[in-house]
Parts: sequence; C-alpha cells; structure tokens
Amino acid sequence: MLNRFPLLTRTHKSILAAAVIGAVGMGHAQAGFIWDAGGGVDTNINTATNWDADTAPDLVGGTSVLQFGTAGSAANINTDISVAGLNFNRAGSFALNAGGGAITIGSSGIVFNDGAGSVRGYSIAAPITLAASQSWTGAGNDTLTVSGNISGVTASKLTINGLVTLTGNNTFTGGISVDGGTLTTSASGLGKGTTTINGGTLSFNVASSTIYTPITGTSGTLAFDAAGITLYNPSFTGNINSGSNTRLVVFDDVNLQGKLDGSAEQFFKTGTGVLTLSGPANTGGALRIGLAGGSLILDNTTNDVNKLSLTSAPLEFHGGTLILKNGSVTHVASATEVNTGATVIRRVTSTAVLQAGAITTALGATLNIESDNIVTTTTGLTDNILPGRITVAGADWATKSGSNIIAFSAYNTTVPTSGGGTGSSNNYLLTGSHTLTGTLQSNTFKINTTTSGQTLSLGNQTLLMDTGGVLFVGADDYTIQSGTLRGGGATGTETIIHQWGAGILTISANVGQQTAANNLSLTKTGTGRLVLTNTANAYTGQTYINQGELSVSSNGNLGTQTTNTTVNINGGTLLATATFSLTNGTFLRNVNLGGNGGTINVTGSNTLTVGGVVGNMTFPNVGTLTKTGTGTLLLSNTNTYSGNTNINQGTLALASTGSIDNTWRINLNGGTLDTSARASFTIGTNQILKGQGSFVASASTTVDGTVSIGQSHGINAGGPQTMSVAVGSAGLLTLNSGSFSEFDLWTASTNDQLAVTGTGNQLAFGGLLRVANPSAFTLAAGQSWQLFNFNTRSGSSVFLNDATFNNVAGYNGLDLPTLGASLKYDFNYSTGVLSIVALGSNYASITGSAVNARRDDFTDATDDLENNTGSDAQRVFTGIEVDGLNTNISTAVIGSVQINPGPDANGRTYVAMWLTGGANVDALINALDDDTAYYVRGLSVGETTNISMTEWNYVQTHLGGTGTFGNFNVLFAFDNPAGSFFNWDFTGAGVGVEAVAAIPEPASLALLGLGAATLVRRRRRS
Repeated sequence: MLNRFPLLTRTHKSILAAAVIGAVGMGHAQAGFIWDAGGGVDTNINTATNWDADTAPDLVGGTSVLQFGTAGSAANINTDISVAGLNFNRAGSFALNAGGGAITIGSSGIVFNDGAGSVRGYSIAAPITLAASQSWTGAGNDTLTVSGNISGVTASKLTINGLVTLTGNNTFTGGISVDGGTLTTSASGLGKGTTTINGGTLSFNVASSTIYTPITGTSGTLAFDAAGITLYNPSFTGNINSGSNTRLVVFDDVNLQGKLDGSAEQFFKTGTGVLTLSGPANTGGALRIGLAGGSLILDNTTNDVNKLSLTSAPLEFHGGTLILKNGSVTHVASATEVNTGATVIRRVTSTAVLQAGAITTALGATLNIESDNIVTTTTGLTDNILPGRITVAGADWATKSGSNIIAFSAYNTTVPTSGGGTGSSNNYLLTGSHTLTGTLQSNTFKINTTTSGQTLSLGNQTLLMDTGGVLFVGADDYTIQSGTLRGGGATGTETIIHQWGAGILTISANVGQQTAANNLSLTKTGTGRLVLTNTANAYTGQTYINQGELSVSSNGNLGTQTTNTTVNINGGTLLATATFSLTNGTFLRNVNLGGNGGTINVTGSNTLTVGGVVGNMTFPNVGTLTKTGTGTLLLSNTNTYSGNTNINQGTLALASTGSIDNTWRINLNGGTLDTSARASFTIGTNQILKGQGSFVASASTTVDGTVSIGQSHGINAGGPQTMSVAVGSAGLLTLNSGSFSEFDLWTASTNDQLAVTGTGNQLAFGGLLRVANPSAFTLAAGQSWQLFNFNTRSGSSVFLNDATFNNVAGYNGLDLPTLGASLKYDFNYSTGVLSIVALGSNYASITGSAVNARRDDFTDATDDLENNTGSDAQRVFTGIEVDGLNTNISTAVIGSVQINPGPDANGRTYVAMWLTGGANVDALINALDDDTAYYVRGLSVGETTNISMTEWNYVQTHLGGTGTFGNFNVLFAFDNPAGSFFNWDFTGAGVGVEAVAAIPEPASLALLGLGAATLVRRRRRS
C-alpha cells in the first residue's frame, strides 16, 4: 500500500513501526500471542483460553503475529481475522482449519520452522487475503500446504523461500517470486500476476493441465512433475525438469540458457515462436525432445555440446524448423519420427550434424533437409531414394552417401507416354510439356519448366506415383490436366505434392484413388502455390496443407463431398478464391490446426463458411488460426482450437452458433473480429484480446480476461495504436472486476486507445488498469492521454486500483509508470483521460501561529464538532483545516484534510473521521501507508494496525457517542507528532467527508487499559 501522508515525517513512521515490532515481533512474542491450546472447550481461534495467559491477541487490528509453537495440532478459523503475520514453530504438524472465517495477512507474512531440524508439515485450509507484499519462509524440510483460496490487494506480491504447496483457486494479482525452496502448485494456484523464478524451483504437479500465467526468470528450475502439462508462452530461461509429455507453447522468442533434465520423459516445443537451447548438456537419461511448430534452435555458440538427450532418445517432429546453429558437435538421437506437418532441418554458420538414427515418416508428414551432409541416418533406400516424404533443399528427393543424406540426382529424363514401373529407373524428371497415351507408373515424378504455359496432359489416363509423389520446382506456371492423378501405387493411401517452384502449379485432373477402400489423402507441402480446379476430386481421405498455399474455389476441390473428411493445416494456407461453404448438407468438413498454425486466406469480398469444428490436430493439441485476405471467414460451430487467433486482414466473423472460447490470444493485427451475430460474447478469464483493428461486438460484450491495446513488439509495433469496438445502438462493453485493461504511452500526448462506439450505455469500467511507458520518455505535470474514447459511462463502477491513480510521488509502478516528486495521476471516468498533475496548495503546511490563533482546546471537542459539521468552503476546529471538501459525494471533486498538533502533542493523538462513498472509501483506505496506525470500522476493508478496540471505544466516548460521530468509521493514531503531521488528499476520490476530529490520549494510561511499558517504549523511540 502507498503513502497518502506526504507531511508525515520519517520519525513518526519509525515510531509507529517500532511500536508494532517491539510488541509482536516474529522472534519475541508478547503474552497472548502464543497458541497453547489450553481452552479444552474448542480449538476456535478466538477462544481466549487457547492462548497463553488466557488472553486472546488482537485478531482484527492487523498488528499481531500469531505463534503456533507450544501445544495443540490445529486451530479452527471460525471467524475473520486480520494479523500482521503467522509463525509456525511447533515441534510437530499444525493446521489452521477452515471454519467459516478468513485470514488477512500483513507484511510480516508466514514463517514455518520448527527449529529442531525435523520434518514438520504445516497447513492452512482457510481463505487468505494478502494485505501487503510478504514472504513465506521455511527452513530445512518443513512444509507449508495452503488449500484455502488466496486473494489480495493489487500490489501484494508473494515471495516464496521454502517448501510451499498451493492447491487453491487463487486470484491475487501481485505475482509470485520463487526465491528459494520449491513452490508446488497447479494452473489455478499462481493467481493472476506474473510468476518469477528467482533461484528457487517452481513445480507443477497436476496432470493434463494448461497454464496461462506468465512465468519469467533467469535462474532456478521449472519442474513438471506430472504428465501432460502445457505451459503457454514462458519467458523463463533457467533449467527445466521435464515430465512426461511436457509441452511449452511458445509464441514469442525464448532463449533457454539452462539445461533440460528428464529421465525417460518427453519435452515438446510447440507454438509459432522460437525456442533456443543454448545451455549446457542435458541430463537425466532418455529425454525425448519434440518439435511441433515454430523453430527450435540448438545453439552451440557458448556450449558446443549435444543438445539432445544425454543417453540418446528419439527426436520427434510434428512440423516446424530445427536449426543447428554454430559449433561442430554431433547432436545424437536414437531415432527420428516425422509424424505430422512439414519439418525443415537447417544449419546456420555451423558444421554441426544431426545423427538422426532411423527415420520414419507418417501420413501427412514431410521433411525437407536444406543442404547435403547435415543429417545422417540408418534408414535404407528404396529404389535409390529415401521415403518420398523427404526432400533435400526443396529441389530433389533424398538419397544417401554412406550414412549422410544428400540430394538425389540420378533421374531418368526420358519420360514414356505410358508403361513405366516402380524400379530405380522410374525416378522421372520431366522438363516442359508432355502427354500420356496410357497409364504411366513411376517411382517418383519431378517436373521443371522452361517457359510459361507448359502442361502435362494425362489424356484421360492415370499418372500413378509409387514411393514418392510429384515434386514441382518450375519457375513458370504449369498445369496437370485431364485424366487422373494418384499416389501410393495400387494400395496407396496418399498423394503427395511437393510444390517448391516459383511458378503456380494447377491440377485440373482428378485427384483420385484406386478404390474407396484406399481412402486416399492429399498432402500439399513446399512453399509454392497449388491450385485445385476439379470440382469433383474423388479422393475420400483427408487433406493436409503443410506449407505454401492450397487454392480452392469450391468444396468439391477438397475431395468427395459426401464424407466428413477433415482439412488439416499445419504451417500452410488454405486460399479461398470464391464464396462457398465447407459443407454439403449434413456433411461438414472439420478444420484441424497443427502446432505450426494454419492460415485461411479469403480473397476479395468473398465469404468462406466453415460449418464444421475448427479444432486442434491430435498432437500437439495447440493450434493457431490466422485470417488473411480482404474477405470474410465465417465460423458457425463450437470451435475448440486452443492456440492464438490472428486476424491480419479482412474479417473473422462468428455466426450466432459460432464460438472461439478456447483460443488464447485474439490478435487484431489490422483485421476485424465480428461477433455481432451473437447475443453476447465474453473474453474469458484466460483470454487476451490484443492489438489494433476493429471489433464489431455483440450487444452484450464482457471482458473477464485482458484487453491489451497495441503491441510493444511484433506486427505494427513501436507507436500509438487504436482498437475500435462497435457495440451497436443498445450495446454495452463491460470490463469485469477480474479483467485487465492494458495501454502503452508513447509520448507526452500520444498513446494507445480503446475507442468504443454506439448510442447506448457503452462502457462499464472495472478490473485493473495497466499502463506502460515502453519508450521511457519523461513524465511531467500537464501531460494527458485519452485511453478510452466513448460516449457514455455505465454506472459508477471504477477500476480496482482506482485509489492509486491519485497517489502522491513515489508510486511503485506496479500498474502505472513511476512518477517523480510532487506528481500524481488523475483518471477522469467521464472522459477516459489519464493525466498527471502537480500536488496543489491543499498540501501546503499550516503555520503554527495560524493554527494556534484558530484552535480551540481539546476540552470541548464535541461542542466544536456539532458547531462545525456544515459544508463550508473552509472549516477549522481543534487544529484541523479542511479545504474544498463537500459532504455531497457527487460534488466532492477536490480537497484535503490537514492537522497540526495541539498543546498536548506528546504521546498519542487520534484523528477520527466519518467518510461516505462505499467502495471509493475502501479504495482510499487500501492506499494508505503501511506505517500509519489506523482502525477502520464499518467498511469492507477491515484493516487495523496498532490501535486496540479499547482505544476505539475511548475516542467514541470522548466524542459523546451521539450525532455524527456516534458512527465515525475511520480512526488514526499518531505518536508524539511535531509540526503538520496529517495531510490526506481526497481529490477525485469520490468520497464525502462528514466530519473530522482530533483527540489526545487520556492523561491516565489506565483509561485505555495499556501497560506502561508499551507507551514508554513508544516514547523512547521518538
């Protein structure tokens, strides 16, 4: 929490802090703070006889550090409590059980250490609220398990130093730092902030889970101790202990400088980003490493060692690019599996080699090795070539010299018009045009061109490829026409088209199959464009688009329409050049997306309708959809793909029955998202709507996740951007309490903006506002930025971190950039403008003579209050000056309260206030300095420090207990104040101040029931 008391001196703050620490420090517990389980009646936390001296500590003031170390094994949290911290030092296990109450924990945090070196297990099942940033620290092998849900104020960060397990559904947003020991948790345990691994270990132990929370750090270990865990977009660069089927979904660039460790486990990189392995040799045995999208770089610049498994395990490909960078080492795999998608192996400034072992390829998978002699294999040749799914440099089939894979060159350039066969002499190279007179069988068929307009006319005959397929490398456009094109021989199940040429390859011939039992599939690979124009293609299997473009203008281009066959896109593009639907009556074509992602390009003003499900390929089960082209892609089913949605051009529209609920980031990169056909639409808790472009929204649109305007990296980065949201004539965009709204400021007057259009109640504020200054320009008074552009604000809701907007200098920048001295933020909910203003005259000191000339003695405070509770522009009573305040919340725009000490300033002085404004008061109180002693009553905040209920009752009695101050709800305490010591700014807070009073402590300490030692200690520290 933050300081709203700029004139409260450091001496005063240290006095207050010393009073708390001296009384209830973690090392020396005051009587009544140690649990001795002596009640015998129950284990309730508020039963006095359960505590030493049969005196319950202050359980609501936020100052107590409760110690559980003497007796008993459990306490029941039967009521809400607020404490500074918890100390478990019992020489045995101890549990704080759920009993209907919750625990608010302050900056002292939790210590768990039995002090004897034994293994003890401590647990908390009650809900927890983090009232301040704090550490949970253990020693040795003692453990702390927290099953209660953890919430917290905006700035509350949790630091772990010990063996801690979190099993609750946590929502705090301040983040976690794992500085030592091990934090074991699940996807729901990390809260909503960033988790930083800073030397400790973060371990995930729930199988088949997906983690969206940002994870960063450069040291320590990220451990996956269960099978099937998927982690989205980590930026952690330390060590990784892989579990079975661990998947890192990387959409940005990550350099893993640590090592991979996993015994007989699996580690897969998926997503369209780049993962670099630059650390030392991996350890832990047979670690299977897989690539399923984007790029995996084995970087030997610093550590020239084998980056694969220590004891040689299979290397598995599901599409993507493997790059051997620098160094001269041999990376060793026991075998290589090419299972789905298009895989590329490349070497950059290196003499490194991949020892691939035996290479196997599967239906729909292809492999292109970019140059000779960078991969070795034990796989044998068939008819002088490796399997027809493998090519070298996108120019030739693959063969071997010894164990080295090299380009095949022994082509038969005499292509017959019929006949042929499957032997080594039937690897044909056709240059130019050709016409068949009968069925031609080949082992492989490569085509080159000499000029545009050339053709291969099948003459109503069949071109049959056996081991390989068609490899096109021509620089000119070329057509295969008439007849039937079929791969795989008589029993074949796949026709493979490798299209690496700069020219466009058009196939108007029928892509068919021997019989329906063949269920033949079509695989398109290579960077070039393949156009299918036959509207009655007869293949009944699936379509695989691995690279380049597959251009179609009708559903029939993609095979028999009376089947529910799937289109699989894994790195390639489906190009739709007409308006049509991938449906035929009740037959729906699903579209599956691989780890390399899938692009759908709809040209012109055309609309492509996908009536089937857009989902993930079976592995890696994380697919990204990219929409390009000026046309519209209409999705009408319940789609299940879970990668990103990139809308780069045109429109991605949802029908009334369409959804994209499982996608992670929706990136508006200049295109339009249209959900207007749906009655409602929600950006889910784990979803991010990001970028710049247009969002034609449903009439009721809700954000539970994140709206992030613009991008500080990637497409169109580096400048102000606008996201436009059209909610219609009666629409409403609601930023819910769990949401995040993120903006970048670029100059003193330029920024990212959310522009909401419509004529109804257009925008309801809520959640957290986060603002960044990526160009690091100087922030100064007078600067302003219109973050939100809208017509109407719905209701009076505010951002959860609203109180920090108006804070004084020294704000720590958790959600807004740090300000210099004498500056504060102001956010106008009517205009959507964030501005920086200088602290005004309301913060000026009041001279001692002026105060004394207008001050009444404390002897008649009640009478003073009764005579001074109007809404005058300036009111003075009992050493108090109130400037510009108003009891009417709606008009209380500016003002402050400032107090100078009276004649009895030595000792403790109380400031009592009656504030109105509901949640606004809560926010104001939440922003108070941690070192200020205060007691809040009648508000949901319920925070206390260093003031007892006895003192509260004393002040209430002194004020007469009637009238306005019979219901005061905020009480502050200041020890030995000197000079102007209370200065609280209410500008823009939406809070009404009904009355203020200052009261000295009584001359006799007995009136408060305080021991003399406590006050003497406090005074001596002054």
